[in-house]
Amino acid sequence: MSHNVSRRTAIASASVAVAGSLLSAGVARADEAQRLVSADVLDFLYIDNAEMYAGEEQNVVVSLNGVEGVAAATLVLANSDAGSETSVEMTNSSEGALLFTFAPAEAGTYSVSSLAYSDAIGTRIVDFTDSDSSYRSFIATYAVSTMSLSDGVGDDGPTLQVYASDGGDDVTISSSIEEGAAAAESSATSVSARSRSVSARSGNIVIALDPGHVGVSSGAVGVSRTQEADCTWKIAQYCKAELEAYENVKVVYTVEQGGSLSYSNELQERVQSAVNQGADVLVSLHLNSTVGGSSGRAYGAEIYVPYDSNYNSQTHAVGEALAQRIISELNKLGLSNRGVKIRKIDGHDPDYDYPDGSIGDYYGIIRHARNANLPAIIIEHAFIDNVNDYNRFLSDNSKLQALGVADAQGIANYYGLSVPEGTMMRLYNASSGEHLYTRDMNEYRTLGRIGWVQEGPAWIAPTSSSTPVYRLYNPNSGDHHYTVSTNEYNTLGRIGWVREGLAWYSDDAQGVAIYRLFNPNESVGTHHYTQNTNEYETLGRIGWVKEGIAWYGVSSS
Repeated sequence: MSHNVSRRTAIASASVAVAGSLLSAGVARADEAQRLVSADVLDFLYIDNAEMYAGEEQNVVVSLNGVEGVAAATLVLANSDAGSETSVEMTNSSEGALLFTFAPAEAGTYSVSSLAYSDAIGTRIVDFTDSDSSYRSFIATYAVSTMSLSDGVGDDGPTLQVYASDGGDDVTISSSIEEGAAAAESSATSVSARSRSVSARSGNIVIALDPGHVGVSSGAVGVSRTQEADCTWKIAQYCKAELEAYENVKVVYTVEQGGSLSYSNELQERVQSAVNQGADVLVSLHLNSTVGGSSGRAYGAEIYVPYDSNYNSQTHAVGEALAQRIISELNKLGLSNRGVKIRKIDGHDPDYDYPDGSIGDYYGIIRHARNANLPAIIIEHAFIDNVNDYNRFLSDNSKLQALGVADAQGIANYYGLSVPEGTMMRLYNASSGEHLYTRDMNEYRTLGRIGWVQEGPAWIAPTSSSTPVYRLYNPNSGDHHYTVSTNEYNTLGRIGWVREGLAWYSDDAQGVAIYRLFNPNESVGTHHYTQNTNEYETLGRIGWVKEGIAWYGVSSS
């Protein structure tokens, strides 16, 4: 492809070539094919995996309005990272819905560029570049590729480094096999099916958490010089960790600590980030502050929602109902309920009015989200400059965690989310390298509060069975161990391990295998347990000893 050809022109040229391959006797020539954009004919676009490994199977469904009897179709996908294009022939079709099944050969960001299809009438070329690329794209990555043992300094022995390839010239260097595998695995294990049409959405509710002021400023500064952005980032993390214990939910951030937003366009960028990630709702997390003579006197929690306008009216309906659920949970913590509130701009302003001429919402993040038909609310958790609010709700991590958990529970109540009975939660200690598994949500929250990484559900254990799983603790190394063998349990107990009793049960019906691996290079975190066969095989390839099935979880099917 020559450098003086635009990408759009190149895509069109490729589409013409593809269209030519579809033609048969009696059908128009490629140069006579009707040219369309996706807005002309697209009902919805469904991409099965938002993130995946190169070489794994991907499914894309293109549903077209008023189109039936498609004889042949070819989808063109552009890989912006590799600068290449892939043509995929239609696998199947039904009443205007075209299925394309394929396996991307290389890593990169793939975007649906165009579609060429033929029916009894003729051939059409549909250009998708009129729509937002985030709605028609997915990411393919490579997994962990190699590991290295280099000489360490001191008494701790060799230093372990794991290299996870991104498929190009860069690698991610991790300090443990588990961390490196998790880095490569995270995209595959967090994948959720997505669709860009309301009628064809996946089962997952996507919650966008917006940590106020993070990425731009400190926000308000209150008692003990506490900064609002530091608190909202922690609240967001605790809220995300709690929400991820529930089924059918995906949580994303609009921005993360260390990220950067433009000061002049900050709020629109936050909303666009949520939209790009397929959010169903945006929850903006803040702390309140008073100014002037009343400084430090106001207290309590309040939530702002879109006002009741005909313009994208569902944003108000969702925001109002969601806010009521959240403020109820915050009130249970002892925060004074200042109410669910609205605020709109005083009078019409052409710069802020909505397209239908109605007055705009006062707060920019709500207004920009409403323009995108995305419900958005602003939670003002407490007053950072009020000594009583600070001491009771903001002064340490446990109190910030309580706020994040309350937000999550309010969200879960509104959307009807639930934590399956027997859910096993997984945590990771970055200092020791150990993973811990527990069905006790209080233990999960407590360890998260003191620095453990909360990694969410690991598997579902039965509430009872004839096969208990026992837990032990080594007070010398700080390691935990789990076993269904009473002999192993008692033997380790006799040589100094603390026997902590029955931890959960194995499924006698053998629904889902939970695999056990052993790391011969470590003294803590020596064993790892997973139901993910890809993780099991990946760790096995890079040095862990695969010890087979440890026990069974309950099948979710």
